[in-house]
Amino acid sequence: MSRPHAASAARGAAYRQGGFLPIQLLMISLHRLGGQSIVLNADLIEYVESTPDTVVTLTSGNKLRVLETLDEVQRRVVAFKRAIHGPEPSHADAP
Repeated sequence: MSRPHAASAARGAAYRQGGFLPIQLLMISLHRLGGQSIVLNADLIEYVESTPDTVVTLTSGNKLRVLETLDEVQRRVVAFKRAIHGPEPSHADAP
């Protein structure tokens, strides 16, 4: 049985060792309210709010209204971070 995070850990290790990753792993894919696809560097997100539209505020101050829910944006950012840095250590791995 394969470990669920083995692939993301391998990608993170390659990135940390100076390797290159496909752009799909360096950005998250979202959709503007009109349905247009956009890709966004998750490291540039300052915060996300639901007003009721989901508004992504970037570190530049720019705001993007997207179709995805706040929870979905958060899930994608977490997946992005795990792909770069590897999965969060579990408590079972602690000494």
